[in-house]
Amino acid sequence: MEETNSFFSPAEYLTTFTTFIYGYVATQFLGGWSSMITHRKSITFSKEHLVWTLFSFVLLINIWWTSWRKIEVIANDNLLFYSTLITPFIFYFLSHLLFPDLDHLLGNDLKIFLTPAIRKMMIALAFLLLSFLLSDLLFSKHPPQNIFFNLIGIALAVVLAIFPEALVLRRIILTVAFGLLVTQLYLLSGLTHDL
Repeated sequence: MEETNSFFSPAEYLTTFTTFIYGYVATQFLGGWSSMITHRKSITFSKEHLVWTLFSFVLLINIWWTSWRKIEVIANDNLLFYSTLITPFIFYFLSHLLFPDLDHLLGNDLKIFLTPAIRKMMIALAFLLLSFLLSDLLFSKHPPQNIFFNLIGIALAVVLAIFPEALVLRRIILTVAFGLLVTQLYLLSGLTHDL
């Protein structure tokens, strides 16, 4: 049997596969925003809904960006590779919760849609942050402050899942969540310059 020369290492193959999954999830976000633009004359927009979608998308890009640190570890352990797939799959479900089918949206109002949907979104977000926590525990290259951010995020998501109707609380938690995300992005940018 003839041997074939591969230009990719096993880690690069695995990373490419994971990148396709993240790309598909990002496409769900872009498709959701595209649908909102297409239906802009027939729906009532919600600024809060839009900010939640932006927050989730920036979170998705942040996680994808930091996933390169796992490459060499996942190439050596099959189970660790499977553990890295949990996060993009939860993002996929979250994207479906964030973007309703606008052709069948009752009342054509994203403000009305958001209140009952927020509980499901927060449960998905809590599981997403749990997957981040699992990743931080499995991959030692992640900075220790990630565990702190993940625990705070899980607590905020649980509070909002319990009290989804509290509009002021939702806005405070969304502001705090965005602040934590920006802080983490700033800290990670300093970390990547050091590597």
